[in-house]
Amino acid sequence: MPNVEAAQERPDPQRRATNRLLRIVSRLVPAAADATAAIQYVSAIVALEEGQASLEAFYDRAAIRTISISDRSGNRYDVSRPAALTPEIEALLVAECRHLTSGAALQPMAARLFALGYYAGFCSRCRSQFDLGPTCQECLFAGYPINYDELPTDPQ
Repeated sequence: MPNVEAAQERPDPQRRATNRLLRIVSRLVPAAADATAAIQYVSAIVALEEGQASLEAFYDRAAIRTISISDRSGNRYDVSRPAALTPEIEALLVAECRHLTSGAALQPMAARLFALGYYAGFCSRCRSQFDLGPTCQECLFAGYPINYDELPTDPQ
């Protein structure tokens, strides 16, 4: 007889990927409104790259780029890149989102993306001191820090 508890514990791959992206963006873009806008913008870029949407127009106003896209149903959306989303972070998030939406198995996160999001708060206390050895590979694969020593003042 199959183990029902084991089947219930198996994580949903799409939920795990979504949670990973949300966690990363919240570390890189601390303001909740900007984080939401960043996820929408990055998702729109990936949808354009994958042919799931069509570019209607884009506008650059100061440091803010707004793209107007249409999905296959003809619905049109305007999505703005928040100012907090730098070109470097955008490129890293697009690559991560592209991988996560591909349906492929999770792989280690790009070391640069992980360092931008987690180094100051976690990797500086990492047992391996972010040397990208086996300990760091565990964190990069998980998509969040798991090999650091919590300080007594860390909120639980």
